[in-house]
Amino acid sequence: MTLTNNKQNLPLMDAKNMEKLARRHGECVTVLLPATHPGAPEKDKLATLKGLMRAEGAAVDSAMVKKMEEALGERELSGGGPGVAIFAGEDFLEVYGAPVTTAKVVIGEQFFVLPTLLDACLDQEFVILGLSKKLLRLLQFKEGFCRTMELPEGMPAKLEDSQGVESSNMKIKNHASSGSMPGGAGAVHFGTTSPHEDSDNHLEQWFGRVDEELAPIVGKRHLMLLGPEDEVAAFRRVVKYCTLFEEQIVQGMKDLSVLEIAQMAGERARSAQYAKGVAAMDKIREWKDRSAVATDGETANAAAKAGRVQVLCVSDSVAEEELVNETVVQTLSHGGQVLSVREKEMSPGCLVAALLRY
Repeated sequence: MTLTNNKQNLPLMDAKNMEKLARRHGECVTVLLPATHPGAPEKDKLATLKGLMRAEGAAVDSAMVKKMEEALGERELSGGGPGVAIFAGEDFLEVYGAPVTTAKVVIGEQFFVLPTLLDACLDQEFVILGLSKKLLRLLQFKEGFCRTMELPEGMPAKLEDSQGVESSNMKIKNHASSGSMPGGAGAVHFGTTSPHEDSDNHLEQWFGRVDEELAPIVGKRHLMLLGPEDEVAAFRRVVKYCTLFEEQIVQGMKDLSVLEIAQMAGERARSAQYAKGVAAMDKIREWKDRSAVATDGETANAAAKAGRVQVLCVSDSVAEEELVNETVVQTLSHGGQVLSVREKEMSPGCLVAALLRY
C-alpha cells in the first residue's frame, strides 16, 4: 500500500531525493505553486503555471512547460490542492508537496530547494508502537499519515498472553543471575520479591520479546513509542534490537484515532529534527578553531563551493535567499549535512552557520 500526504499521490521531499536534486546541474527550472482551493477567488494551479511561463517568455522550453501541465493534470492538481514544487530539467521532472506561499519560477544551473528543506530534514517514514498492557498497537508513519500494521504472528499482543515468555536477552540475563555454583546454588535467594517487582519483571520480559520480534519489521527505520510514562520507560530500559526515537509520545493511546496519532508523531519528528539543529549550533558555537567556522553567507557559500562544509545549519525563516539556496545545494552535492534550525536558535543576524572540514 502506497501512503502519501494527500489523495493527489503527491510525495514530500526526503533527504535522498534532496541530495539527488542537489547533484543535478545544467538547465534547472523550479516552479513553486501555493495551495489553492476549488472555487476560491485565487487562480487555480494550472492558470498560475501558465501565467508564470508567459512572464518568462521563451526562457522555458515549450515541451517542458507541456510536461509540467500534464504532471499537474495527472495528479489532479490543475485546480485546487496543496502547495507544490515542480523540479524540471532535460528529460527530468519531479513534483513534491511543499509549504509554498508565493508563486515563483526560478531558472538556473541548479534547483531552488529551500521551500522543501525542512521536509528533507525530517524523518518521513518510521514505525510507531502503541504500548498498553491490554493490547499493543503497531502503525507505519509515512509523509504525515499513518496506517495500522499487523503484529508479528505469534508475538503476545497482551501482557496476560505473555506468561512464561522471555526474550533471548532476558534468558541470558536470568541465566547469568543463577550463578555457576554446583547444583545451581547460586540461584538460591533469601526473602521474596514484592508483587510490584514481579509485575515490573513480567512487563520487561514481555517488552524484551516485543523488541526482539519487531526488529525485522522495523528494520533500519526508527521506532517511536506511544503510551503511558511508566510503560515507555520500561520499554526503553530493555530495548536492544530496535532503534528508538529520542522523542516519544508519552500519552495513553485509548480512543486516539489514527489521524490524531499521525499528527502527534509528526510533531515529535519535527521536534527531533530541531533538537539535532540545536545540538549542531551548540557544537559550532563551542568549536575552538574558529577558522573552521563560517557564520556569514558569503564565506559559507565560498566554502560550500570548495566542498569544505561538513555541517550547514540554515534558519527556518529563510525562504527567498538564492545565495543560501546555492550554499545548501553545494553542501549536499559535496556530501555535507544540512539541518533546518529554528530562527531563535541561530546566532543573532545569521541565516546560516557552517562547520568546515578544513
